[in-house]
Amino acid sequence: MPERAVYVLLDDYGWQRYAAGSRAAELDLDLAAGPASALRRIREQQKTEQWSDDVWCESAVLVDQPHKVLLFFTTHTTGYAHRAALLTTLAHTWPEWEVRWAYDGLADLLAYLGLDRAEVRTEHSVIDPAAAEDDPDQLVSVVRESGEIDAYAVRPAIDEVLALGPECVDLLPEDAKVTECDLPRSGVHIDIPAKTIGLWTMDAFCGLPDKLAWPGWQVGTWADRYPDHLEKCKVTCPEWHLTDGLRTLVDRARALGSRPAQDS
Repeated sequence: MPERAVYVLLDDYGWQRYAAGSRAAELDLDLAAGPASALRRIREQQKTEQWSDDVWCESAVLVDQPHKVLLFFTTHTTGYAHRAALLTTLAHTWPEWEVRWAYDGLADLLAYLGLDRAEVRTEHSVIDPAAAEDDPDQLVSVVRESGEIDAYAVRPAIDEVLALGPECVDLLPEDAKVTECDLPRSGVHIDIPAKTIGLWTMDAFCGLPDKLAWPGWQVGTWADRYPDHLEKCKVTCPEWHLTDGLRTLVDRARALGSRPAQDS
């Protein structure tokens, strides 16, 4: 499957878009070495006049050189520790730059350029949720009218099921109920009495907050603050350690350095 990546470079004369069909999984390493290396790598990619879409784009980065803003996301981190290590590394290797995570994915890059997010929106397939206590993609919790809280660990993420409306809570599989699980990549907290929804992700929302604009409900985004969710739904996840993430980055860099060069 293609690992599509999109790159945007801004300078004093405007912006240029690049794309690669097989480098999305390497964006962490492309950026970690700092601005000079990242810019050189981006300019090696193919210039393009077209955007990808937010279904198939797995990594994207915008480098605003005049204002020193680095805006990016990638779905190719091995977990929260790897992601935290990447952000920590970028704070050191991109000094004096503002490093931002693009929580709405590729659409955030378009918004930064003053373009319409709708240009990259694509409908996702509706997939029935399946239980996934180990390595879940999403943790969905529901506060019932009675005040009882149920939590479900599922894979894959069921954004399109959730977009069906409040009735979607009846579609969550009983065998997916958990009180503890591996740390998921995203979470949704549905409070039926309060008619509120909270969302977080370590990847990208790709328009999910808009899809969950159920009539009469309020939607809030928690960026990557998964502890807020775990506290509300009383689910326990294993702790992660930054040193493990830093080790992952080093191991990935060594493995990449030992591989033969490939075309982008």
